[in-house]
Amino acid sequence: DRLCVDGNPTTTPTTTPMPTLTFKPTFPGDLEYRALSAFYTATNGESWESYSGTAMNINWLSSEDPCSGDSWYGVGCASGEVVELDLDSISLDGTFPTEIGYLASLTSGVFKYNTLTGTLPTEIGQLTDLNSNLWFYSNAISGTVPSEIGQLTALNSELDFMDNAMSGTMPSEIGQLMAMTSKLQFGTNDFTGKLPTQLGHLTDMKDIFRVANNRFSRAIPSQLGRWTKFTFVFDLSANDFCDAVPTEVQALSSNVVQFEVTTGNKIDEECPILETEPPTTSPTVTVLPTPSPTYCGPGYFEDQGCKLCPKGRFNGFDSASLCAVCGPGQVATQEGSSSCELCPSGRYNDDVYGIDAGLHDSIDDCVQCAQGVPNQQQTGCEMCGAGTQAGSDGCEACQEGKYTNGASVVTCIDCQTGKYSSAGAGVCELCESPLTTRGEGAASCDGCEKFHYMNLDGGCTLCPDGTKCESVGNELGSLMVKVGYFRTVPSSSEVYPCTFEEAACLGGNSTGNKLCREGYEAMLCSSCSARYFFDSLTRTCRDCEATHVTPAMVVVSVVIVVVGCALIFMYDKVKAWSEKWLNMGKVRIVYTTCQILATVPSTVDVPFPEPARSLFSILDLSGLNPLDLFAGECVNEGLGSYDTRVIVSTLGVGGLCAVNWLVFGARRLMPATSEQRLQAFSSHNSIFLGLTYVFYPTLSLAQLKGYVCVEYDGGDEGMMRLLKADLSIDCDSDRYQSFFGLNVFFTIMTQLIPIMYLVILYRARHLLHPPSKRSEHSQLRDRQRREQGHELKPISFLFEHYDLGWWHFEVIESYRRVAFISLLALITDKTLAGFVGIFMSSMSTSFYREAAPYHLASNNVLATVANQQLSFTFLSATLLRTTGYGDDAVGGSTLLAVNVAIIPCSIAASWAEQKKQSKGEEIKRKFYEKLKHAEAEDKKTFDNAWTGYTKHAADTGNANVMSQLEANLAALDVLVGGEVVTSLAHPQSLARTIDELMKVAIANNDMMHGIVREIIEAMNGVYQQGPVKKLERVQEKSDNDYKGDFLKVIDIVRSSAVFHTLVDYHNALLALKAPGGKVKIVRSKDRVFKPLPSGYRDVLLNITIEGCDMVMELQLHLKDVIAVKEGAHRIYDMLRTAGWEKDEVQAEMLTEKEVAAARRSMSSRRRVAPSGGPPAVAPMLVIEEAAEPNEGDDDNGPSGGGGGVRGGREGAVGAVGAVGANFAWAAATAAELEPVTIMDSLQPANGPRAAAEPVHDDRAGWQKHAKDTIAADVERMSGRYGPDVAAKMQRNNAAEATTARRRSSFALVGQFVFGAEQPVNTPQQQQQQQQQQQQ
Repeated sequence: DRLCVDGNPTTTPTTTPMPTLTFKPTFPGDLEYRALSAFYTATNGESWESYSGTAMNINWLSSEDPCSGDSWYGVGCASGEVVELDLDSISLDGTFPTEIGYLASLTSGVFKYNTLTGTLPTEIGQLTDLNSNLWFYSNAISGTVPSEIGQLTALNSELDFMDNAMSGTMPSEIGQLMAMTSKLQFGTNDFTGKLPTQLGHLTDMKDIFRVANNRFSRAIPSQLGRWTKFTFVFDLSANDFCDAVPTEVQALSSNVVQFEVTTGNKIDEECPILETEPPTTSPTVTVLPTPSPTYCGPGYFEDQGCKLCPKGRFNGFDSASLCAVCGPGQVATQEGSSSCELCPSGRYNDDVYGIDAGLHDSIDDCVQCAQGVPNQQQTGCEMCGAGTQAGSDGCEACQEGKYTNGASVVTCIDCQTGKYSSAGAGVCELCESPLTTRGEGAASCDGCEKFHYMNLDGGCTLCPDGTKCESVGNELGSLMVKVGYFRTVPSSSEVYPCTFEEAACLGGNSTGNKLCREGYEAMLCSSCSARYFFDSLTRTCRDCEATHVTPAMVVVSVVIVVVGCALIFMYDKVKAWSEKWLNMGKVRIVYTTCQILATVPSTVDVPFPEPARSLFSILDLSGLNPLDLFAGECVNEGLGSYDTRVIVSTLGVGGLCAVNWLVFGARRLMPATSEQRLQAFSSHNSIFLGLTYVFYPTLSLAQLKGYVCVEYDGGDEGMMRLLKADLSIDCDSDRYQSFFGLNVFFTIMTQLIPIMYLVILYRARHLLHPPSKRSEHSQLRDRQRREQGHELKPISFLFEHYDLGWWHFEVIESYRRVAFISLLALITDKTLAGFVGIFMSSMSTSFYREAAPYHLASNNVLATVANQQLSFTFLSATLLRTTGYGDDAVGGSTLLAVNVAIIPCSIAASWAEQKKQSKGEEIKRKFYEKLKHAEAEDKKTFDNAWTGYTKHAADTGNANVMSQLEANLAALDVLVGGEVVTSLAHPQSLARTIDELMKVAIANNDMMHGIVREIIEAMNGVYQQGPVKKLERVQEKSDNDYKGDFLKVIDIVRSSAVFHTLVDYHNALLALKAPGGKVKIVRSKDRVFKPLPSGYRDVLLNITIEGCDMVMELQLHLKDVIAVKEGAHRIYDMLRTAGWEKDEVQAEMLTEKEVAAARRSMSSRRRVAPSGGPPAVAPMLVIEEAAEPNEGDDDNGPSGGGGGVRGGREGAVGAVGAVGANFAWAAATAAELEPVTIMDSLQPANGPRAAAEPVHDDRAGWQKHAKDTIAADVERMSGRYGPDVAAKMQRNNAAEATTARRRSSFALVGQFVFGAEQPVNTPQQQQQQQQQQQQ
């Protein structure tokens, strides 16, 4: 591949052999050390210094390894080897040593601005790792450039010999440095001879080529024209170049910043011919007589006159005495020749002596060359060199695209495909891949390999997806586009997949609309042509002349008309039918899921394989876009554009809403009752809300798409901004700007729909969800009340399927739908959109499973499964887009099967769950009603007990005690804050820790109880001292109720007091609040005149004792009220276990007979049993010995007061009350217990008490009556709770009675709680009673 050298070949300089190693390397870097040591010595290292005089031989020779220890100045190392010498401007003085060749790993050498002399050693060719720089700029180096420089083939940046004293010719081996790109400088030296043509190999040169200020001569090689990448400095000035500048070289000037060629040269002057002159023989001079003057002209000679030169001779001067013999390669075939002519083409004359004219007098003296051609002087034959062939005038250069090598090929032949040549080439150059040629005989790389095309810059670019480039020679302007793809203009290199794929795009080597099938046009063939409409079911453009209606249009139209009429005129019947046969909550879940599923292919921008594609096309109808269902384009061509469709769709939905309200207005004008008008309003409002529900996500998507513009390559015209939803609309046009403003208004109005929902629901929030915490059954009744209430019927569409706590969920659901359907579609990175869809559907799945916003559990199950279906579909679409997994019939069938099967299966599962839930709710409802019925009866008993006290006060002449008690309680509330005091606590000075507080309580417990007991008993009350609350319970209450503030636990010390009359009750209250007393009331709760919903009445006081700041709790009870409470507590426990204790239920009315009997029972203070029967209210109390008495917490028991006298874990289990009094007394009597003696009547306050009359004269009769009572109560329990519950209650009461019989303290406990006293009321008896109570 070496180019031929014009003229004399370059003489190869004598190579200086590498010095023989006389030592063996003994350590890493030994050779490098020897090389640098020799360099240091040869360049006078002791004198190295900078311009400022600073010594620059720092650390040189300081260690045996230049790459270990302290770094040597200017020496760079890598991996323990010397790779760089940067010795710029440090006064190097001397010659380059031959040992420099030992630096085998050197990659860069900089020696500029020094005073190096001598010649460069040939060993420089051993530095084959040099790949960056080799700079000798501005030194005094002499001699020639060694030809071994050609071995530095890795050198790619700079080779600089400028400003030295070098001479000789530039070696042709310089052409082997084909990696050179940046700088090649030989200027300001004394180089001579021709520039080697091998420089043409350096085709990557682009920055600086400078040979100015030398003595280079001859013609400039045309091969330099191959430097097509050259752009900066091309300087050949101040030499002896001659002849014209080759056109190939001159062509470089258009891209080069500094192009200096003609200055200081002999450009356009013919280069001198180099030839060998024949020797001149001096003629013998014959002395002749002087003739008369005769002048003979050219072609003559003087010989006694003028004679013609004979053949083979010539004369070109006047007055010549003889004619000279023609020289070699010349003949004179005519007499009188003034000059000889060259031998004809293809012939030569090798007579170099010029003596025998007979060898030059005929054409025949010119011999035909057997091979080759005559030389330039036609003195002999020679073989034509590489790049030439024998021609009529000698060797002539091969034409472009042809070559000869001067040896095996002597006639110019075409270059092979993939190779090219310029004129006179001796070898064809291989095109750099992917460049190639279109065929044989190419003058340049005029084509590209297959799968590539030639761009506008002449380079090759990989063909984009969507094109066919299987052949060689593809060009940008005529790229072949595949079916289903689109290209805008011939100058564009971008190819885009068509919106409707093969259905719309034909393919071919055209661009623009010429690629579209009939009926399609615009960018990506995404719009239907005039008189064509888009069929949303088949996703094709169809001819309006062929049909205006599709099956989808017919079906949807019929459904809309039928459903619309049914909703308007038969809304209630339709709703009743749907509630019976359909669960509209499930319908809405399925509909929403179908809407979201239909958008998945466009959101992720991936077409699903068949048959899934057809399914999703059908699901797309769920969007209910009117213009997608009806061929509006066939009516008006403008309806085919996106901006018009958005406007018409938005106004169309608004029109439907307006028609709905106009029909309602017309119905209001007709005669009707207020109930009928309310029903009409409910129907039309539900239709209005339904329309907004259905079209909200569809309109949002359409409007939001109106803001998304995308860019497409328009080739020479630049980028085009088009509306992504309709690529026929230019986003920079006035038309779009007008639509943009209107679309902003539409978007705002549409997005107000969920806000409208929220406002409507928020205004009715108290009816939708009462703010107090309510039990499950109470919520069920609230739901029934909410659904059946007329005031909420018009807006029931928004909440009827959601749980009470999620009354606002339709707002959240609306935005969730828009997020899936509209916002995801706006994400430009479709892969990211797929992953976001997976995340959103997964989060929705977790939300529906955990939050359960629907009232029906089956709907929550369905919603959860539906979102799992969305997750699966988004995952499938994302995998299909990123990996291609599932892009076949199997994947399409799987996707179809999952989406078709999952909804029916989930609906079936949810229906089963709903049936199970309904059955459970029915059971709970019946149980709830039974319990609440019993609770209502207990409430009536509480009221009857209170009525008895008021009647007794009136009967005993103390009627005013009621008003006095109420006034004092009210005054006390004002004095101490009453129930307003919510942050009551012990003083902070009382204790710093909970342990200290417990110690204070224990230390003061007896003292506090003693003072309070004295007051209570002085007022004829029975005092019950409660135990100190346990540390564990105090800690629990502090953490749960008061956020760790233990000082707010104010019932650590607690007690109760029971009174028989309102007079004693009132006197005790006055004594406790008396000024100057030992007791101070710090908080009170009046629950006597402000009874609890259960009917229970008491007074709850928090007090402190003189000398102690600790707060204790005291409850003041009335005997008959606390007795009823103990019986009612069993019902309360059941209600509290079920979470129904706070429900408010209207009590069932008793019959008049029951009311009269209750009044008689409570007004008569005598506990006398009827003949053969039990007392009206027979007290019985069972106290479990090992249990802790009730703590008296504010939230204990049906009264909220807790009943400080109850035993057991939650207090004593009372068997006395409106339901269980007779039953418990009879159980005790049947078990042969001693009946408890109860005082006959109550005396006025401060008066002596009469002895109670015993009621156990006929023991056998009582036992018989007890057994009869048990049987009667069992029958009654069976009617109320069922036989199973009654039997269980019978067994439990029998067990309790047996346990009570074994306790000898039963009678004492009964007396203690209910106030039954001894017949005699003397002080001694009172003292004895107190002792018994203490025991």
